[in-house]
Amino acid sequence: MEQQEKKIPPWMQLLDDLAEVIGQQALIELLLAWGGYSLYVPMEIPQDHPIALRIGPYNANALAAYCGGCTLDLPRYTTTTREKRNRAVIDQLAAGKSVGTVAREFGLSERWIRELRKSLSE
Repeated sequence: MEQQEKKIPPWMQLLDDLAEVIGQQALIELLLAWGGYSLYVPMEIPQDHPIALRIGPYNANALAAYCGGCTLDLPRYTTTTREKRNRAVIDQLAAGKSVGTVAREFGLSERWIRELRKSLSE
């Protein structure tokens, strides 16, 4: 059977890039505050700007240097954590772990793990 290449949603690549620029914790703060909305990132972010107040001036400046003048369509935080968890589940299964072991590691039911595996193999 031919193995299909996993498609990574474009927003996941954006989040990976942003985490590299501003760090994981600052990214989580952005998603908690503006996830599900479009966020305009100014070219320069003053210290009293809502972005700087949320993620700190250093990270705000790094964000502006990376994507200032752009509008980011940020996914909801719950969506990102669920997708990352699902990828991790599939990776564990691909590494040869059993459905039961993976279910226990992630606190999920075996039935859900089997359904996830089935939905991704179709």
